[in-house]
Amino acid sequence: NAELREKLVVLFILSLLLRGVLLFNDEVITNDISLYVERSSAMVDDGDVPYVDKEMHKPPMYAYMLYFLGQGLGPGEMQFRAFFSVVDSAMAVALFCLLREQFDEAYALYGGLVYSICPINVISTGLEGHYDPLVSFFVIMALYLHFEGKQHLSSLSLGVGFAFKLYPFIFAPFLVWKLKE
Repeated sequence: NAELREKLVVLFILSLLLRGVLLFNDEVITNDISLYVERSSAMVDDGDVPYVDKEMHKPPMYAYMLYFLGQGLGPGEMQFRAFFSVVDSAMAVALFCLLREQFDEAYALYGGLVYSICPINVISTGLEGHYDPLVSFFVIMALYLHFEGKQHLSSLSLGVGFAFKLYPFIFAPFLVWKLKE
């Protein structure tokens, strides 16, 4: 439906613009983005091996993400923040899709808009470049696929999220229970 597609594009662009404005701000709230750049540079430029040459207390996809983003976009703060801003904008669209599965379109659009303009999301992604939206995207997709009845894909999506950060594990018992049915 063309009208729905138009709404999703506007939602994505609004979200991206809000985060994109912060890409040109160099204020530092946390040093996470500096760690991403440092670790990515060490892997890409110096050939460091994660968990061997550098101590990391994160699941393995974290290191792969830093390596491939560093290789593909270059290991810089702006590149990381821009990538995570795009992912976070896609997160607003994914949230819309999930909510539309359970509620009406107006409610889903409201939920996507609230996520898009939430100052915490805008600042933590657009300014600080946190990679949590990537994890949350896989969790939202797992829930969406779960409601679509695609339990195996849902579990896979949740597993990918878990490979980035450990918190998606809290959803595992619900999906395993549903797989047994």
